[in-house]
Amino acid sequence: MNVYEYQAKKIFKDFGVSVPRGLVAYTPHEAYTVATQVSEYGPWVVKAQIKAGSRDIGKFSDKRAGKKGGIRLSKTLDEIYENADEMLGNMLITNQTDDKGRFVSRVYIEEYIKTIKKFYLSLVVDRISASIILLLAHISQNDEGDVISLASHNADDVLKVDLGLQKEINTEQLMQVAEFINFDGHKSVLKSFLNKILKVFYNYDATLLEVNPIGIDKQNNIWALDAKIVFDSNALYRHTDI
Repeated sequence: MNVYEYQAKKIFKDFGVSVPRGLVAYTPHEAYTVATQVSEYGPWVVKAQIKAGSRDIGKFSDKRAGKKGGIRLSKTLDEIYENADEMLGNMLITNQTDDKGRFVSRVYIEEYIKTIKKFYLSLVVDRISASIILLLAHISQNDEGDVISLASHNADDVLKVDLGLQKEINTEQLMQVAEFINFDGHKSVLKSFLNKILKVFYNYDATLLEVNPIGIDKQNNIWALDAKIVFDSNALYRHTDI
């Protein structure tokens, strides 16, 4: 079972993971209205909500949406209205959908967080080794990135950490991650972020948790700028909230 980004971010927030402020909207007018609740002056990010990745580099089937993808920076309220109007009721096609794409019935209006560094993070069940794998990858500041493409072009840009079945990051693993992403802040901040993400994974019986991208700002705060959680359908009886 999969959920939308804004639903996954609510779960993240409940576990203390830092996520940008955001509200969902179902009409262009509602998008315009909720934007001022998200951020008084902007800028904002308008995000098409579909259960598929690579939305930023996706294309809409209706030409009225132009060539821009499903994640757009908006500097004014009028731009928010225009972008929401182009996305809603349209089909968004990405490399993770079929040729018809996915119908956009809602958009997520989110505050823009300026970051100096971005990277990809995922947790996944490795059924062969019966363990949890932490995967990280460097990505460009201007692109959310595709981890498959990144891994195939340069394996040195990807870090794979076998966590076994432990529920907290140990010191050796923490230092591996900190060195890989060149984290300049206090290591306790990074450790707290990773452990919170891992707690979400275990508590919700996830089979995949993905954050693409994670952003680090000038103050070395760590932000989950995106969120994807895939749940084990056989365990849903334990999670009536989802």
